[in-house]
Amino acid sequence: MSANHDISRVVRSWIREEEHDSADRVLEVVLSRLDSTPQRRSWWPAWRSPQMNRLTALAAGAVALVVLAVVAYQFLPTSSVGPPRPSPTPVVTPEPTETPPDIPAAGPMDPGRYFARLEGVGFTFEVPAGWVSNGDFGIDKAVGIGPDGAAFIFWIEDADAVFTDPCERVLGPPAGPLAADLAAAIAEMPQIDLVSGPTAVTVGGQPAQHVAITIPTDIPCEPNAFYLWGDETDDGQARYATTTGMTIDVWLIDVDGVRVQIDGETYEGAGPEPGEELEAIINSIEFE
Repeated sequence: MSANHDISRVVRSWIREEEHDSADRVLEVVLSRLDSTPQRRSWWPAWRSPQMNRLTALAAGAVALVVLAVVAYQFLPTSSVGPPRPSPTPVVTPEPTETPPDIPAAGPMDPGRYFARLEGVGFTFEVPAGWVSNGDFGIDKAVGIGPDGAAFIFWIEDADAVFTDPCERVLGPPAGPLAADLAAAIAEMPQIDLVSGPTAVTVGGQPAQHVAITIPTDIPCEPNAFYLWGDETDDGQARYATTTGMTIDVWLIDVDGVRVQIDGETYEGAGPEPGEELEAIINSIEFE
């Protein structure tokens, strides 16, 4: 039928080459159906009445509308019908963390976390209420020396060796670079009483050694002349006894090949609380 070919030309001229290729497929299906429909030969003469022309035009228009509707459908935006999309997870921006302050030069300390650096290794630690700073090298309980007191000495540079004659200040040979080396030397010092250790422990997630000693009440010289350990340099630090009857806890920590030293002390007659407070501060240490 010539009407089919006319429709084909009209629809093909409307569809541009860059349009969705599915539209071409729809058109081919529609036209193939029309061309393949068997046509009965009419017994009437080959002429058409105006009514038949109108029917043919209506049929052609209907086919064109169907094709146009299908093509247009291909370009409609995706329907929003269906299950609701999950809401995007909100991005939570973490609050900035304040850097703990350094240990104050001297004076009272507010409870909280502080920063220190020993042997170039930075770390933070938690201080409870009632502690004071005595400068760059340590902190004390404000009650001072006595059964309720306690203190820390932070070694900016750790000790190298122990004194083999404390009252004569004879410094022995270097103990070695590891925490276990110096801990063993402290445990073998003359004229002290060993309480415990050396014991392998962990401080701030790092391997460490702990050793505890007491200073006898009958040492042959004054406590501030009774030298314990220090470094080999002429201007190096040296540790002497604060008083007799005291207990000194030494923590030696290996941090990435660097030995960090912290001495804690409690005094004669102390109950468990001062020692527990020292342990709590040590257990709060976090290395950078």
